[in-house]
Amino acid sequence: MEHKDGPASESPPFPSSSLPNTCYKLVTHNYGRFAESHFLFCSVSSGSYYIVFFVDDQVRYHYDSGSTPDWIADAKILLSQMPIELQDTIHKYETLENYKAPEYLAAVDSFYSRHLSRKNWPYIPNVECENVPSFNEHVYNFMWGPTEFHATGTLLEFDVTDRLQEIDVPVLFIAGQFDEARPERVAEFQKLIPGSKLTVILDAAHETLSKKPDEYRNVIEAFFDAVEDKKRHE
Repeated sequence: MEHKDGPASESPPFPSSSLPNTCYKLVTHNYGRFAESHFLFCSVSSGSYYIVFFVDDQVRYHYDSGSTPDWIADAKILLSQMPIELQDTIHKYETLENYKAPEYLAAVDSFYSRHLSRKNWPYIPNVECENVPSFNEHVYNFMWGPTEFHATGTLLEFDVTDRLQEIDVPVLFIAGQFDEARPERVAEFQKLIPGSKLTVILDAAHETLSKKPDEYRNVIEAFFDAVEDKKRHE
C-alpha cells in the first residue's frame, strides 16, 4: 500500500466487508499513516472510527505527513539549520550515492539526534523487546530510501493531501516539538480535516511514543474520552 503506485489501487488493505459494524480506534505511526489513509479512502462504509495520526508522521505521514514531497521539503528546512559542515557532508555523499560512508552516517546520526530521538541516538535496544524482529533495512530502503530525509523509494510521490477533507471521523494529530514532521506542517494538515485536533508534545522529536510515553498516553486517552463523551450526549 505504501508503494508509489500502490495508492492508486482500488483494493483496501483488508476487506471492509469482513469488519463488523462497530467502533474501531486506529492508532498509527510512520507506515501506519499510509495504510490508514488508504483504508479510509478505499473501504470504510460502515462502523465508527476514531483516528489518531502521529506525525509522525508523517498525515507521517509522514501523519507524519500525507505527502512525501511535503516531508522532504520540511527535511530540507531542518537540514538547513544544521552546521554547514554537516550539510556539506550530507550533500557530498548523497550526490555520490554513497550512503554507507562513515562521514555520511555520522552526519545522519546528528540529524536523528535532533529530530528523530531526543533522548538517545544511535538507538539503544530495549531489553524488553529482545525477541522482537529487528528493523528491516531492505524494506525501508525499497519503500522509502537510505535516510529519513532522503526519499528514493516507491513512496517518493505519495501524496493524499488533496483528499484529507474527505475524512469525516474524529481525528487527532500528534507531533513532537522538534519532530522531523514539523508541527507547522502538521498544523496545515490538521486544518484540512474538519473538527480534527492537534497536540504538540514538548521536548520530543519524532519518537514521541518511546520517549514521552506518559504524555503520549495521556493525550490519546483524553482524546478518546472526549469523543466518546460527545457521542453519549448526542
